[in-house]
Amino acid sequence: MRELLEDDELDVESEVDVCETLMKWLNSQTQSGNSVQPYQLLTHIRWSAVPVEYVKTRLITNEILMTDRQCFEFLSKVICYRLTGVQFNGLNTFHRPSTGVEQSVVIVGLTTGIGVSSKSNVLRVSMQRHDHITNTHAIPTDMQRELAACVSGKELYITGTGIHRNEAWKWESLFGWVQCADTDVGRRRHCATFVNSTSMYVLGGFDDEDETTLDSIQQYNTVTNKWTKVGQLMHAARYAACAVNKMSVYVFGGI
Repeated sequence: MRELLEDDELDVESEVDVCETLMKWLNSQTQSGNSVQPYQLLTHIRWSAVPVEYVKTRLITNEILMTDRQCFEFLSKVICYRLTGVQFNGLNTFHRPSTGVEQSVVIVGLTTGIGVSSKSNVLRVSMQRHDHITNTHAIPTDMQRELAACVSGKELYITGTGIHRNEAWKWESLFGWVQCADTDVGRRRHCATFVNSTSMYVLGGFDDEDETTLDSIQQYNTVTNKWTKVGQLMHAARYAACAVNKMSVYVFGGI
């Protein structure tokens, strides 16, 4: 069973099917009076492909798993990971190729030191296959230096593109690149992040037209396709970084 679970080339439609097979095997071994070590087997499940609802309703309620302290602690961490995205040691997240899902890093734009290369340079770098880099859909607008990108679910958003640096675009697998509403002012050197699935925040940056460092905070609503000014930084900042914890955005550094 361990060799089966750790096989990258295992032909399955979903990782839930793998979990179901493991559960049936554990039950049959226990009924036959055989001793099992379920914790070691759980570490070979690809947890990024297992819904948190399944973990709560099928795995946490299983008597074999819950009577094993290591299994209980591990599955509790899995639930936390699925809710927050925070990984931990021993967590296996790479998808099996047969599921058709591959974890990648998407690079939007490419600087050559002199300027930004052509808009076709949107690259996808596989995290699962060595040295596998492919071009993906070109952005149908003018690429600019120092734009910002962030992800919500399966959608990638970029801000700071276009001639006036006030365009926002999103990419989704079914439709490719789709233009969103323009921001109130063109900006670059800003930071952007999602607090929840419908609210993207753009913070600070630099306005080339007025040659001004910005302190404004703009919120984009993915449902209404509208921008709203929701506040301002304590200090105007460009080149800053930001991170989210629960419902708060923290801004670090910059000029």
